[in-house]
Amino acid sequence: MESFFCSVGCVFEPQFSNCRKTLAQVMILVSSIDDIYDIYGSMEELEQFTKGVEWWSMDAMEKLPECQKLCFQSLIRVVNEISYVNFKKHGVDTKLHLKKAWTELCKSFLLEAKWHHTKFTPSFKDYMDNAWISSSGLVLLLHTYCLISPNITKEALDCFDQHNDLIYHPSLIFRLCNDLVPSTMNLKGDETAKSIPCYMHETGHSEKLAQEHMKSMIEETWKKMNRCQVGNTLFPQSFIDVILNLSKTVHCVYQYGDAYGSPNKASKKRVLKLLIEPISLHKNI
Repeated sequence: MESFFCSVGCVFEPQFSNCRKTLAQVMILVSSIDDIYDIYGSMEELEQFTKGVEWWSMDAMEKLPECQKLCFQSLIRVVNEISYVNFKKHGVDTKLHLKKAWTELCKSFLLEAKWHHTKFTPSFKDYMDNAWISSSGLVLLLHTYCLISPNITKEALDCFDQHNDLIYHPSLIFRLCNDLVPSTMNLKGDETAKSIPCYMHETGHSEKLAQEHMKSMIEETWKKMNRCQVGNTLFPQSFIDVILNLSKTVHCVYQYGDAYGSPNKASKKRVLKLLIEPISLHKNI
């Protein structure tokens, strides 16, 4: 339900109903695979899973647990369905680009898992260079582009491979907003590779100052993202709107806690009111 809530926030227009449903599936896949790297997989299994995604081969997954095989099978199905529609409708093969994005995501998950298992605290720069990818913004935006663009072009697809600023900035906002919720949970546990602990470890600053720095980075990234829109000729306006909507949705989801991964009563009520409960059309007279 939370995944569909987020997909509505990103793409709310009536004509994009298929995009919303598929994007929700992609979000669920991202969360499931992230859990494999965070909780369920051994380092040996994670190395093999990452190779399987990079090679796009079920054979590489043969010795892995069934839950990991199932995730990869679901991933192949979603990517193949989107790629087939794209080729049939636009004559463009998007599979290579989608596979590359998922490979980058899994490699970023793997690096974070290595940091966690060795209790290593990377430099703030090294963490951020990896973390904007592990936010999954790149994967979500690429799938959305493939689902809503009226004219998919190779030039636009190359922008995803080259990490264009219009893809990087919303992904960075995604990561920083996520890391701010709430930082004390990470510091009391054994998390060493999050933006706030990394910044505190590197600078010696307090948690409060580290939080303020992250908020300042978010504000500056918004300014950069807004400037990048001026003169854009590669992406349709409908996709530019998604870039902005993703960033806004991230703020909404993480404003008062983690409404995606650990929703409280208020966030659950918000989802129900938006998606389930009918809107009354009666006026008080």
